[in-house]
Amino acid sequence: MLSITPESIINLLQSLSPEFVSMLTLLCCYVAIYGFFRYWKDAGIYVYTSVCIIICNIHVLKAADFSWYNEPIAMGTIVYATTFLASDLLTEFYGVEKAKKAVFLSFASSMMFIVLMILVLGYKPINTLNQQDSHFNEAHNAMLTLFTPSLAIIIASFTAYILSQLTDIYVFSKIRKLTKGGKLWLRTILAVSLAALVDSVVFNLLAWRIFAPNPVSWHSLILTYTLGAYILQMLVASLNVPAFYMIIKLLKNNKSTI
Repeated sequence: MLSITPESIINLLQSLSPEFVSMLTLLCCYVAIYGFFRYWKDAGIYVYTSVCIIICNIHVLKAADFSWYNEPIAMGTIVYATTFLASDLLTEFYGVEKAKKAVFLSFASSMMFIVLMILVLGYKPINTLNQQDSHFNEAHNAMLTLFTPSLAIIIASFTAYILSQLTDIYVFSKIRKLTKGGKLWLRTILAVSLAALVDSVVFNLLAWRIFAPNPVSWHSLILTYTLGAYILQMLVASLNVPAFYMIIKLLKNNKSTI
């Protein structure tokens, strides 16, 4: 009998190349954006961006080795880069104010998530000698690792998120006006390029140098954290363009009313 478990799926994915897993992750994000946008319009994108920001702040705790880069790259970049596509969709179809609303709603959702996780971790681990209950304390320790980020990470993450998203929305909307609604590919590439640069520089500088109790070397900051993440974001940005056109085409084919 075939048994599919999360562990078996993880083992299978780990046997594949990081590049393949990245493409699979990106495909899942694009499908989610299309589905959320088609069926729930702007509300769907609000949900998508809110969930993604929470996910990214967990993903960033993991790094992976890629064949095309000599240093390990912190994760979270791929999922995060798709939030620019989500913002651009809102800006394109609903305007700047709706896109900004998604940014601040995502920020509020992340803050709520952090507060509630800290509160649940405030319960003392159970005192038990029962082996059947030991998994509760194991889960508690794992949750401590994942959900008690340093203040530096929190400040850096939210500062970079708000600044980069607002940069993306501003640049995208300005170029849209200049081109009178044309050149979608140009708007998407330029907006994400600048926004991703703001995100990479602001987050990594604040998190790993300015606010870090043990600052990383400039070499690691630039190559491992900043440059690698930016290159990966730009690779995703280049794929956001055809994804944007495809989503619009699918919406028209399905006669979705936006």
